[in-house]
Amino acid sequence: MPVSPPLTKDVLKKMFIKVLYEHTSEFGLYNHITSDYRDVLHETMVEFFNISHLTEDEFQEGIRAVRELECYGYIQTKLDADNDECKELTEKGKLIAVQNIEEMQLPNVDIDLVLTRYDLREEVLIDFLLGEYETAIKKAFFLIETKVRDNAVHPTVLLENENISNFFVTREGKIKEDKNSDMSKKLKTFHFKLLGDIMWYKTVSNRDDIEEKAMITAQILGFVNFHLKLVDHYAQLI
Repeated sequence: MPVSPPLTKDVLKKMFIKVLYEHTSEFGLYNHITSDYRDVLHETMVEFFNISHLTEDEFQEGIRAVRELECYGYIQTKLDADNDECKELTEKGKLIAVQNIEEMQLPNVDIDLVLTRYDLREEVLIDFLLGEYETAIKKAFFLIETKVRDNAVHPTVLLENENISNFFVTREGKIKEDKNSDMSKKLKTFHFKLLGDIMWYKTVSNRDDIEEKAMITAQILGFVNFHLKLVDHYAQLI
């Protein structure tokens, strides 16, 4: 079952599912060996696909691939294992595992491309990978509020939308009436866009389908990432 470089996260997901099947099925090649995901990535996956050992970067991508497979419900912690590192396929994962790699269709939300800001990434990445989408969204919006509060002349303890508004108002925020009119219009537009987006995104994250919810959450985090950049941009101009 040949695979060829580059071993992207998407490819590593499919490889991992195939080899985990050999670890956990009754007649699998490796059913006598631990299914610790680190051993799978380091050893049995290399043997099964007859490839060179993973580079450090590929191994880290493999770890992210495992986290996402668990997040999407294709694998889980092995029920009778001694530790959380041993994984097994769910029923959903078993259906995928019997397919050829080129036929596999897996969700591939590359959250690493979305979270380009280090501060946002630090806040929400682990929650996203663990499937804690509501928590990730809540932390992301709180980060916006904190960023705005840090840039306000007189920070307050008002509610979130009012905190954000204090960045823009003439008396308490950084925007003054004597600023040029063109900048004032741009800032007012951004202000209302930001408030509208917050109200909207807090209502669209409630979905039952985990794949759809992961995609929507990634989109929300992407817009938060963008809004944080805008706050920084306008704070420098004011």
